[in-house]
Amino acid sequence: MASDQATYCLIFHSRLAVDDQESYLRSLTEVRESLEQGLITNLITEGLKPDFEALEKILEKMDEEAKSGLVTSATDRKFHEELLAPLNNPLSILLLQVFWRIFDELLEARFDPVAAGKTADRHHAILLAIKSADARGARIAVNSHFDGLRNRIGSRDFKID
Repeated sequence: MASDQATYCLIFHSRLAVDDQESYLRSLTEVRESLEQGLITNLITEGLKPDFEALEKILEKMDEEAKSGLVTSATDRKFHEELLAPLNNPLSILLLQVFWRIFDELLEARFDPVAAGKTADRHHAILLAIKSADARGARIAVNSHFDGLRNRIGSRDFKID
């Protein structure tokens, strides 16, 4: 219930700032990317392993969706939730769900076969870095994953150490 209240408050706030919605979305994107990069780094440094078989199945679905020109936010969300599940941090999942709900509310889905293919490829790169226990590679892959969103809303890119 608190998660829904936070989501509605953030969506309401974004609607009030309708003249500067791009700036609002850029801020949310920066927070979400930072959170995901940190969580994925923690996953690797703590030696935790997600369910690789489940993630591969999600990626198969994502590849099929990409062929149709649109990777759904539900499939994207499922990938990230499954990836981060070993951290056993329900608050991080709730926060990410809030971000997804806001983006789903504020950004219309776009049919774009090229972008959809890149989205699927970027998720494969994230999983490959996780399988290799490559924390820097995972941060780079997450950064690349957010390129599509940054391109849509005009966000700046993060520098990776």
